Amino acid sequence: MPETKTVNTRVERSQRPPERDRTEEIRSEEVQEILGHTPRWIIRQGITLIFGLIVLLLVLAWLVEYPEIISGEMHLNTEVPTSKLSSNINGKLTQILVQDGEEVKPGQAIAFLENPMDISGVVYLEKYLIQVESMLAGRSVELPPVDTSLVFASVQAELTRLQENCLEYQHFYQDPYPDEEKRNIQNRIDHYRELLAINQEQVNLSQRDLENAKTNFEADEDLLKQGVIAPMTYLEEEARFNEKNQAVQGFLQMEVQNRITLANLEKRLLEVEHGYSEKMRNLTTEIQLSLGEIRNELSMWDQDYVIRSTYTGQLVWLDDYESDPFVGAGQALFAVVPPEGEIEGIIKLSTSGFGKVKIGQKVRLQMDNYPHQEYGILQGEVKTVASIPHKNQYRVTVALNQDLQTNYGYELQYLPEMAGRAEIVTENLTVLQRILYQLRKVMDRDKRKNASS
Repeated sequence: MPETKTVNTRVERSQRPPERDRTEEIRSEEVQEILGHTPRWIIRQGITLIFGLIVLLLVLAWLVEYPEIISGEMHLNTEVPTSKLSSNINGKLTQILVQDGEEVKPGQAIAFLENPMDISGVVYLEKYLIQVESMLAGRSVELPPVDTSLVFASVQAELTRLQENCLEYQHFYQDPYPDEEKRNIQNRIDHYRELLAINQEQVNLSQRDLENAKTNFEADEDLLKQGVIAPMTYLEEEARFNEKNQAVQGFLQMEVQNRITLANLEKRLLEVEHGYSEKMRNLTTEIQLSLGEIRNELSMWDQDYVIRSTYTGQLVWLDDYESDPFVGAGQALFAVVPPEGEIEGIIKLSTSGFGKVKIGQKVRLQMDNYPHQEYGILQGEVKTVASIPHKNQYRVTVALNQDLQTNYGYELQYLPEMAGRAEIVTENLTVLQRILYQLRKVMDRDKRKNASS
């Protein structure tokens, strides 16, 4: 019977499909025991390999470093930047004196806007004011009359007042009476000084006569006591002494009166001179005030209606004003490009990370006019760093090689205010340092959240 079962079993197995046999073999206890048992050497070597990989990653993170970049918009310019000339008011350009591309000098008039005052009137006023100043300086007296055919607009009232003061100044300056009065008073002063000299001489002579009379009188007094002379002789001598004394007193009184008169004359002369000087000073002050007011008006007129160059350079029109002469307040009309100078980059940076920027750091410049993929980039270094922001931005200047040669060997053509983007290489940081900085940032943020809650 056992043999029969074995045979039957073999027959059954032989009749089973082969796939089912393999599945049963895999699920057998022997195979499961082999698969469920991990060799110890694999565990030991696997842990060592993982630890080594972690150490290797940390070493690489510490060794591998790349630069920290701060980016910002930039443009190229020379040390003397391009100056844009704008209109201060809304108006219409009536005259353009300088054509596009011509050279201009500092203060040169470039264009005029429509205005209520004739330009010839402004030129006339400037010459007239110079003549008034010459009159005040004593270099001339006569002033030509104001040309009434010209239009002076808002200056007209002040100009009329100036003309009235100038006419009064001329009349007073040419009036002979004050000088004659001063001359007459001075002559009387001189005469009284001579009279005082004579009085002084008379006083001196009368005092000597008085001394002699006193000596004689005292001698007669002694003789009278001795009975040598008669009393009548003594009384006659006493009368002569009194006469001499009265004469001295009279001369002294005359001297005092002459000194009082002289002092009054000198006072009168000072009053006349002071009155004359005060009148001249008041007229001069009024004229100078009028001059200042008119010059103020002319200056404001010039600022509003005249476009002037700020310095030497080439004029560039920023629009076609012959077809459309109307302009708005604050509109840039012209630009003055200065002569060739040292080219530098101007970067505007936000406050974020600005503290890392230092003088001497390397800068990479990508110009919008020249795609960096084709022409390359310009290289420079930080030249100056602003200490105070303007409109929440810091100004950084960059020194460049003056031939504007890129790292690809191209020499770029300089154009004023060429725009682009700048990258300032502030410092090199390792990967590990960057990870630690991020972890610290996350931890600080969590601490602030916990503190606020």
